[in-house]
Amino acid sequence: SNWAAAWYLMQFNHVSKPVSSVTAQLNVSFLAPTSSKRELTLEATLIDVSERKAVIAGFVKVNDLITVKSEGTFVVVKPDHIAYGQWS
Repeated sequence: SNWAAAWYLMQFNHVSKPVSSVTAQLNVSFLAPTSSKRELTLEATLIDVSERKAVIAGFVKVNDLITVKSEGTFVVVKPDHIAYGQWS
């Protein structure tokens, strides 16, 4: 979800590299057992984006069955934040 947020924030802000952002909120629901012995599909969908925030829905699927779902809010940080510049 964080990489999806980085991409959508780049597109929204018309920049060529990821902006510095952090996870503000992340909710995860485990819906069914998820075997590490099977192929997993990871998906992320944009819920909302603005200049400083992206909200992303994430999903883990096994054979088209959603086993995990999440919703995360990711916010852009300013130069005085400890995480600023960590993408480069």
